[in-house]
Amino acid sequence: MWVLTNCLLLMVGAVAAVFGISFYLRNRDTSGNMRIYILLYGVFSAIWCISYGLIGIIDDFAVCEALRKPGIASFEAFMVLETFIVTEMTGIKKPPAVIIRTLIIVLNIADFFIYSVEGMDIYERRGAWTTWRANPDYSFNRSFHTVYMVLMFLVLFVFWIYWFKNVKMKRMRNFLFMLCIANFMLIFFSLPDAIFPTLGLPAVSTSGLGGAVCTIVVWLGATRLNSFDIRMGNITEKLFDFIDAGIIAFGTEHETVMVNRYAKQQLEGVDLEGAGIADLFDVDEVTEKEMFSKSLDDIYSARLWDREGSRAYSVSMSAMKDRYGDPFCFLLAFFDVTEEVDTARQLERASNAKSHFLAQMSHEIRTPINAVLGMNEMILRESKDKDILEYSENIDSAGNTLLALINSILDFSKIEDGKMDIIPVKYDTASLVNDLVNSISQRADAKGLELKLDIDSSLPCTLFGDDVRFSQIIMNLLTNAVKYTEKGSVTFAMRAEEKVGENVMLYVSVKDTGIGIKKEDMDRLAISFERLDEKKNRNIEGTGLGMSIVTSLLEMMGSRLYVESTYGEGSQFYFTLKQKVVDDTPIGDYGQAVKRKREAGETDDVIHAPGAKVLLVDDNDMNLAVAGNLLKLCGVKADMASSGAETISIMEKKTYDIVFLDHMMPEMDGVETLQALKERKLIPPSCKMIVLTANAVVGAREKYLENGFDDYLSKPMVLADLSGMLKKHLPESAYEE
Repeated sequence: MWVLTNCLLLMVGAVAAVFGISFYLRNRDTSGNMRIYILLYGVFSAIWCISYGLIGIIDDFAVCEALRKPGIASFEAFMVLETFIVTEMTGIKKPPAVIIRTLIIVLNIADFFIYSVEGMDIYERRGAWTTWRANPDYSFNRSFHTVYMVLMFLVLFVFWIYWFKNVKMKRMRNFLFMLCIANFMLIFFSLPDAIFPTLGLPAVSTSGLGGAVCTIVVWLGATRLNSFDIRMGNITEKLFDFIDAGIIAFGTEHETVMVNRYAKQQLEGVDLEGAGIADLFDVDEVTEKEMFSKSLDDIYSARLWDREGSRAYSVSMSAMKDRYGDPFCFLLAFFDVTEEVDTARQLERASNAKSHFLAQMSHEIRTPINAVLGMNEMILRESKDKDILEYSENIDSAGNTLLALINSILDFSKIEDGKMDIIPVKYDTASLVNDLVNSISQRADAKGLELKLDIDSSLPCTLFGDDVRFSQIIMNLLTNAVKYTEKGSVTFAMRAEEKVGENVMLYVSVKDTGIGIKKEDMDRLAISFERLDEKKNRNIEGTGLGMSIVTSLLEMMGSRLYVESTYGEGSQFYFTLKQKVVDDTPIGDYGQAVKRKREAGETDDVIHAPGAKVLLVDDNDMNLAVAGNLLKLCGVKADMASSGAETISIMEKKTYDIVFLDHMMPEMDGVETLQALKERKLIPPSCKMIVLTANAVVGAREKYLENGFDDYLSKPMVLADLSGMLKKHLPESAYEE
């Protein structure tokens, strides 16, 4: 039995050596000193096992005494190695760790010289097995060794407790647990060696077996602990250098531990070894901490620049976690997006240039249109000559067509820039239908087309929605129907399809007997600036934006346009739109409903406010005349000024309810005039400053309100809009004689 034990010592010692050497050779990518520790574990436990294994077999006591010294030396080295591991793994600062290690080394050397003296053990032969008993003359030496072992295990136990208390990662705790098991096994197997001789019994050399088992257990724990390094090594060789994306792995201390080929190329000239994010990209310390913090539970994405600010990168970062949920590294991937950023900047510059151009065009074109349509409005209202009225009606039609073209371009610009808003208000259903019919009937009559109406008399009389955009959608469809129909009819249908609670689903259809649409052209309907069947329709006016605006507005309002068409026979455009019901009373005959409203005095076109105090400011005399005449229709006699300086001079002497202030004026424009009036405190709280401008591009209204204006009125000035502005801002006293 005892011979078998010694043979087992020899075999286990050899296995321990193999484990230590194989770990060292196979894990070249393992960081830190773990490779060296496992190698030395294997070597020391092997010498320890083999030395005591040979003692049990050899019958020459002198040789046994000689073998005892390397066995004890290996034990002492084994204990020193244990101390090195625990002091390193617990993360104790360097000065205290050096002191502790030095004291342990000194204590081990002292124990070796005291415990390894000749004559401590009395060897004896029992059959084929050599054993030993304690020599009573060296009781001090043995007592010193016993105290030393107890002290060593107490020191290690304290370190284990400290380590376990401070470590947060489960894989580290798992390794600590295995290390504790290994050392308790070492103590257990050392008992027959230490206690039996003290009791006068023959020793059993199993302590070496404990060292070997300890080595194997530690080897297993270290293999699991360093799986990150092993995996990283494999990925480095197999994957990371293959993909054309920068990959950087940061350790748990936020230092660079691995960089792939692409990243090295992109960050050429940067010292990557142990670098942090701030060393690689243009980020501050706060941003760097935020990146690591957010990537613990999610993927952090951002656009970063290199340290020189010459290259832009799209960066994504996330923590890689082990099976316990603890992060073992942070992976950062990045791509060069400098060209995309440059392109975006060019597009932004182009967009700004487009907006500037549209603003200029809007102002330059709408200003003379304002004068033409305004003066023409006065002719239509005041002239009694039939020929003059016919000429004037033609001017009005052509002018409004030109204005519609400009408005289409501006609306398209708003939609394209995402600045078109849907603004719901309460509106009269009959008035909306009547305005649409009146607007399109003249065009249909001019082409000899029959305008058929199918208006549901059960439609609610008052609805809540964006009536302006709703009307714009229907008007575009009606205009296109008349435009592309040479003979026959255009049918406008509107009915209440379904009522659910406070809402009604409106069905709107525009059907014509026009040229129709080819099947291959159906998908091109909503393409901006696209004209279908160009050769056939070359004489038809328009920008090609109408259907694009219709489809975009319907999408913004939660609906979509449906089309049915037969080429050469006609088309039908229809959609459904949900609106909130304010008053469920049926409209009946829409024409009569509008007539009744007008007879009741509920017209929106004209008010009578003779007591209103209004100042008109415009550098264009014709615009002043137009605005003044429109105000006269509302019973308002306005004061007029042609410059910013004249405005200041007038307002120093007189106060007003409303000041219509033109924007584009020489020397001092409207915005500068407003600021000067505010600085001089010439604007009383009751006075409303309304910008009067031909600039109707995206964001114009918001810009003027930010500059301090109370409201915005665009040119050409329409009587209904002017009347609405007066109703909105005039005090009750303005309506008195």
